[in-house]
Amino acid sequence: MMATITGKERLTAFLAHQEVDRTPWVPLAGVHFGKLKNFSAKSVLTDSDKLLDSLLTANQAYRPDGLPVYFDIQVEAEILGCELSWAENATPSVKTHPLQDDPQLPEKLLDENDGRLPLILETMEKAQSRLGAATALFGLVTGPLTIAYHLRGNPLFFDLADNKDSFKALLAFTSRVTERMAEIYIRAGMDVIGVIEPVASQISPQTFQQHLLKNYQTLFEHIHRLEALSMLHICGNASKIIDLMCQTGAKILSLDEKVHLAKIQPITERYGVFLQGNIPAITHLLNGTPKDVRDYVKELLTALPAPEHLILSPGCDLPWGTPSANVTAAFEALYNTNAW
Repeated sequence: MMATITGKERLTAFLAHQEVDRTPWVPLAGVHFGKLKNFSAKSVLTDSDKLLDSLLTANQAYRPDGLPVYFDIQVEAEILGCELSWAENATPSVKTHPLQDDPQLPEKLLDENDGRLPLILETMEKAQSRLGAATALFGLVTGPLTIAYHLRGNPLFFDLADNKDSFKALLAFTSRVTERMAEIYIRAGMDVIGVIEPVASQISPQTFQQHLLKNYQTLFEHIHRLEALSMLHICGNASKIIDLMCQTGAKILSLDEKVHLAKIQPITERYGVFLQGNIPAITHLLNGTPKDVRDYVKELLTALPAPEHLILSPGCDLPWGTPSANVTAAFEALYNTNAW
């Protein structure tokens, strides 16, 4: 019988291809954690004390192996000049695109004192002190294509056809922004850097290979040199780019329910890449029942060719109002299912 280990030890050993006692569990969420304390989404994203309180509560309630500290892909956009539209119980959205009419690049990257970074870094330091020995902490950064879209807006996609040099220059800049954020979060003690890139599912495999692949490879090489683990999350139906995602060098691919994990896992297995996902965030976790969630988890573990290479997780960021009983049902299913 294996000795009792912490969640962090389990996830770290798992990613080193060592034998562990069960499938690791990472509740991929941000503002939902505030719901456990009846804090609004906006207050969790703007108040370090409430954010930390929410993380401590989520860690106790959901018993994770890994936990994201802060989930808002608008952080970099706000620092770089995008105006945000805030809501009480959802993450903000980008309202303005400062490069929409003029693709002139910003003159500087970002540093620890910009935007909400002081709040985030303060919370990361406290979370590392309170949780870091037992739980692997995820620092989530926005991917370069998504930052480029936040800055340029819809003209970004026209640049692909009409102004490729401008597109390439903007992507080179935003890739440096993502690298810089990764550095800052690793210095703050984050064990895993998750690159969140929702826009990437909207481009063709040819565009991904020509304009993004090398940037990602450089990014993940940089993260690994700084001795952190890595995850690439792409929302939507990313099935057509799975092979390319594996070539980025990310150790984990996080995918939502639009990707049939059992069908694409033979590809990830060829590259030695781990899967993370993909309990449906809306139909099951937000609007379903605990039984719906338990059944989905059991069916997923049964269907996968290699369930021993899965990190169980929601397919995407959980909405604020997700019932906690549904999230709890996910990890309870692990304890009641012989994963492999």
